[in-house]
Amino acid sequence: KRLITAKTDETGVFRFESVPAGKTTLSVQGLKDGADFFALASVIHRQELELAGGESRRLDLSLEVAAVRGRVTGPGPLPSGLGTTVMLRSPDGGGAGQFTAPNLLTGSFEFAHVPRGRFDLLVRKSGAAPFTTSIDVDPSHGDVSVNVELSPSITVKGRIAVPAPTSTSD
Repeated sequence: KRLITAKTDETGVFRFESVPAGKTTLSVQGLKDGADFFALASVIHRQELELAGGESRRLDLSLEVAAVRGRVTGPGPLPSGLGTTVMLRSPDGGGAGQFTAPNLLTGSFEFAHVPRGRFDLLVRKSGAAPFTTSIDVDPSHGDVSVNVELSPSITVKGRIAVPAPTSTSD
């Protein structure tokens, strides 16, 4: 499978040259302003296409996206973003998840381009209990803000004794 990439100009215009005929998938990824072209980016649109040899096709897309941003705090005295991972994924587990690392000092995070839908926001940090919440993204209502306060993790230790089997004789 061959990967062909193109970056839009400031007006959203893109062009792919030398695309092979056959079935292909167009994936549109959203990069935060100033992000490196190869940075991990949100897939905000995916479309299956079947292309015939010699064909020239025009695709105009109008995408609805919003930002999901927030701040992670706690637990303990260390900066909130240190060792923290934030993930956004579809609740059904379908599609690729989006990962980000919060700002090390402030704990702030942002997913710049998130399509309309329901998502699970998961936050993981060593020494903290895992955090999960569901959010609804509706671009017509604007960006989504989620602040997360992590709780310390709790360790439960113990020992389980299982009685030895007893034999029964008739």
